[in-house]
Amino acid sequence: QVAIPALVLQDRFAEAARLEAWRGHHDRAAKLYERAGDMRGAASVYMSLGDYEMAALNFKEGGLLEEAANAFLKAKRPETAVALLEDANQLERALEVCTQIGDQARAATLLEKMGRVADGARILAERAQATGHFTVAATQWEAAQEPLKASAAWVQTGEHLRAGLLAL
Repeated sequence: QVAIPALVLQDRFAEAARLEAWRGHHDRAAKLYERAGDMRGAASVYMSLGDYEMAALNFKEGGLLEEAANAFLKAKRPETAVALLEDANQLERALEVCTQIGDQARAATLLEKMGRVADGARILAERAQATGHFTVAATQWEAAQEPLKASAAWVQTGEHLRAGLLAL
């Protein structure tokens, strides 16, 4: 018991944290890892405790964005995870999460960032059409290089001439 205060007095926080963890005092271990600046160590302790939110915050503070995103997913905060994955340039993984949670607008933005503009436009066109926004749908179908679908959407808006020109 005397060893930990002595280590803390000597600013040997990481060693004190390991000793606290070994003794099963995980909360104290996490705080000591934080004082030592070992954000990965602190986050690992929080992960083992099931405190995914605190783990994510420590990973993020330590610049470990992918690990932070994974912890935020475990904490049931997918929107935050997507933002971190995007910051970490893990666009495919961010797109996968957007698809899982049904965030079509964010998925379309990610697709455009990835240079897949037509795929993003398709998502937006389908969404607009499903909600009765046919002008937006038609414009997005055109951007997606889907002239027949754009034509059908223009018919819904009453733009028969424009629809006819696309159908040629």
